[in-house]
Amino acid sequence: MKAVTVPMRTITDSVGGPATCQNLLVMMPGALDQPDDFFSEGFVRAVRTRNLALDIVALDSHLGYVQSGLLARRLDEDIIAPAKRRGYNGIWLAGISMGALGAMLYTAKHGGIEGIIALAPYLGTRQALAEIDRGGGLAQWDPSTSETMLAWELSLHHWLKAYVVDMPLRPNLILTYGKQDRFAKAHAALAAHLMPDKVIVIAGGHDWPTWAALWEETLNRFASVIAPPNSEQKHA
Repeated sequence: MKAVTVPMRTITDSVGGPATCQNLLVMMPGALDQPDDFFSEGFVRAVRTRNLALDIVALDSHLGYVQSGLLARRLDEDIIAPAKRRGYNGIWLAGISMGALGAMLYTAKHGGIEGIIALAPYLGTRQALAEIDRGGGLAQWDPSTSETMLAWELSLHHWLKAYVVDMPLRPNLILTYGKQDRFAKAHAALAAHLMPDKVIVIAGGHDWPTWAALWEETLNRFASVIAPPNSEQKHA
């Protein structure tokens, strides 16, 4: 298991210039990926070519943080809480696969963010997803009856159930995935409970070319929501 560091390793990319921004995008890679991949695969470039008022921090939120149970704590103490102290008031989490799972687990425990962009999220083991199916689907499933779910699966789906039943205004939840993704069945089951305009589906699998295309489409549709214009503000 890759070593867990305190604080978590990050790579930042700021708008820069005399006027800083209040919008922060926290990017979380998949289990075997690196924060650098968001740069090499064009994710950061896609933001910058649109001239969005959006600072970016890419995290080395690798599998070790998930397996050790420290992901939510490190994300809160190392990233989100300091960002809020610096004046960011529009914080989005964007994660791929295991990174999207981490974004949702953080939100289930802490909340306090503007939205989540979940690209091909890992939503649990086959046993956990089959249990939800047997329970009538996410909206009907009773978490108190679970006998097979791992603790993090129970936390995730308990939060997702509350989310799709109550459909709160915040956080926004944007779900994106490829039709041929190996987790597409689970994605489609979740998508059925979300507003159609918050779901993006394209042809493709569980791979970087598909995720990059999904990211471009996400920015095309939601750039003004993720990075609304704002005035100069307090942090440096």
